[in-house]
Amino acid sequence: MPDRTNIKKEEFISTREASKILDVSLRTVQLWVESGILKAWKTAGGHRRISQSSVDQILLQRRQAISSGSEQDQKAFHILLVEDDSALRNLFYYFFSSWKFPIRVDIAKDGFEGLINLGREIPDL
Repeated sequence: MPDRTNIKKEEFISTREASKILDVSLRTVQLWVESGILKAWKTAGGHRRISQSSVDQILLQRRQAISSGSEQDQKAFHILLVEDDSALRNLFYYFFSSWKFPIRVDIAKDGFEGLINLGREIPDL
C-alpha cells in the first residue's frame, strides 16, 4: 500500500475568498474560472470551488511581474502631449503626472511642433 502521508491534498476555496485574496471582483474570478485561468469545479448547488494552488500561481506571477519591473532600470513611459490651449495643456500634464509610475511628458503647443517632436522620438502615447 502506498504511503499517503507525503501526498498533499488539493485545497479549494470559494469565489468570494479568491476575490479577496486576489483583490479583484467576484465577477472577475468567475470569468477567470470560465476562461481557464483559475482551476475550479462546481458543487451540485452551482457554487464554484477554486483550487488554492491556481490562486497561489496568479499571486506568484503578480509578484514576479512587479519585482521584475522594479529590478530593471525602469524606463519612463513617454507621452507626447500636443495641445494649443494652455489651460488644457496644464490640466493634461497634471493628470499624467498623477500616475503612479515613471513618466516623461513632452509638450507641443501645436500640431507642427508635435510632428517635429514625433520625428525626433516616437512616444509610447
